[in-house]
Amino acid sequence: MSVEPLGVSRIKRSFKGSALGIEIPARKRVIQLPFLAIWLAAWTVGGIMVMGGLFGSFGNSINLFLAFWLCGWAIGWCYVAFSIFWMLFGRERIFLTSGVLTHQFHLFFPWRTKRYEVAHIKRVRNIGEPSSGFASLTRNRRNPMGSPGLSFDYGSKSRAFGYGADSAEAYEIIEILKKHMPSVFKQHGSD
Repeated sequence: MSVEPLGVSRIKRSFKGSALGIEIPARKRVIQLPFLAIWLAAWTVGGIMVMGGLFGSFGNSINLFLAFWLCGWAIGWCYVAFSIFWMLFGRERIFLTSGVLTHQFHLFFPWRTKRYEVAHIKRVRNIGEPSSGFASLTRNRRNPMGSPGLSFDYGSKSRAFGYGADSAEAYEIIEILKKHMPSVFKQHGSD
């Protein structure tokens, strides 16, 4: 009789002095990744053919429909290319230093960095999704980063993070944060 192997966490924790760093790698979606790569290759060939037709065989007149279509083509191409690069190389980083929680996305370089005062963070909670099965394939298909695994209240807004984390990994992150932000969890509790 064989049993299922234990899941291995993808969450990486690091310390630099008194600063805590948590890194969540992007989820590599094994069904979507090859499909998107093949789709992008075909989409690229189609776009190149249309560009050749737009600038080559029509002489001096430019077909406005093809020019408009190429704008949509470029948006689709960028979205799918970003999705592929995010799945392969994307990382979400959380840093906790001197009463400030920093949330950052990283794809080749840091971008979309936000900082929050720990004193104003309330209700850190798990909102993770299943890591396998049909539900994980159908959730948030439009967002290349996936669904967030965690959330907290900051003032009168909820902030989401942990986009690569499933439910079990979200609980692991909560346990790490409890050790380093005990005042948040004692005053306000968490789920």
